[in-house]
Amino acid sequence: MKPLLSLEESTPLSFFSSGFPSHVHGEAVDVSSPDMETFIAPFSGTLLHSEKVKVGRPNRHAKVNYDVVSFLEVDGYKVKMLHVEPFLSAGQTFRKGETIGKFLSTPYTGGDFPHAHLEGTTFRIPRLTEDKPSSVGKVLKVEEDFFDVQVVDYAKAGKIHGLGVPKGILNVSYPFACYGGILGEYISLGQRVEIQDLPMGYVAKKIKKNAFLFEWKTGAISSWDYDLSFKVLVNEPLCGSPFMEAVLSYGGYPLIRFFMKSEFKEGDVVNLYQLFSRCKKCWG
Repeated sequence: MKPLLSLEESTPLSFFSSGFPSHVHGEAVDVSSPDMETFIAPFSGTLLHSEKVKVGRPNRHAKVNYDVVSFLEVDGYKVKMLHVEPFLSAGQTFRKGETIGKFLSTPYTGGDFPHAHLEGTTFRIPRLTEDKPSSVGKVLKVEEDFFDVQVVDYAKAGKIHGLGVPKGILNVSYPFACYGGILGEYISLGQRVEIQDLPMGYVAKKIKKNAFLFEWKTGAISSWDYDLSFKVLVNEPLCGSPFMEAVLSYGGYPLIRFFMKSEFKEGDVVNLYQLFSRCKKCWG
């Protein structure tokens, strides 16, 4: 079995808020850390190789013009890691729970929550254990072009906490990525996905147990590899300019990044529905 991730409490994570094909196919997970600055190893292993790669993709939020591609050996499997500058050299081993690198704000990740992109691992998505729509947030961080909000009344699938919607948990970059994920059960293809009464799209594919993909533009997922993926590579909006990114948390507060100027201060309690309603052009 592929290496199973073991996460620290309150670690942000995301399966479906990226437009890159490995996420659309359910083959990758983005893992942050409680401090969202340094990467804590979710398994033990060995760093096999790292390579710095210059990236020409435009992104005004990026802090560096390169990314780092690393390969790790974990339990006999090879794991691919992106967006982390390792503190290790090739051949060095590391233990689960050790800090092994720092997150990079690259042309691929600038504007996203800091994270490591991991391929070749596995993570179990439990059944939905607390189903409730989310409406209350607390402002965590305010920047010039965006602000981050903790979801206070989150839904739960075991230790996975997230933005609650009817019958599930939402994990999405919207409308930029043109698709998203919903964690839940007994969800049927064609079912409409809503944030409260704002329609986001329709369920198009079951990706794994307790995880489904929905799309805003009909046919987006089925045409991904020969159409939309090329737009992702050059950072073109797939269904609209970025409005929000909703990520999950392992045992902590899930997060939403709203890409707009904020009139709020850190610590303010906000009505999520009122914030969602600001993107009238997002909902069809």
